[in-house]
Amino acid sequence: MTNPIDLLKRTEHYLSALHGSVGRHDNLAANYACAGCELRDQIQAALSALATLNSKPGAIDRVRQLHARVQPASGSPAYCAHCVECEDRAPWPCATIRALDGLPEPQEPQEPADV
Repeated sequence: MTNPIDLLKRTEHYLSALHGSVGRHDNLAANYACAGCELRDQIQAALSALATLNSKPGAIDRVRQLHARVQPASGSPAYCAHCVECEDRAPWPCATIRALDGLPEPQEPQEPADV
């Protein structure tokens, strides 16, 4: 199986060669929002963030400690020890833990359709 980081690096390299080799294309893309250029820029930002995290041992563990699960004795729902939303505790797992674990965002309850 391909390492996801290697795949991102190869994709970024390909997009850079394809979309960044012609200065005029980048100038035009600034005005027309080229999807390839936008994807290249997002991949470059993600690789940079990964490199930063990997250069700081224990950073993810410290983030996880900050966003620890708190389970009230009252039986109320668990919440994040660090996050606060609108003067209330953020439900656990919070957005940070979901991002680290690759979990989807919670779905908003939908209104029943009128029949």
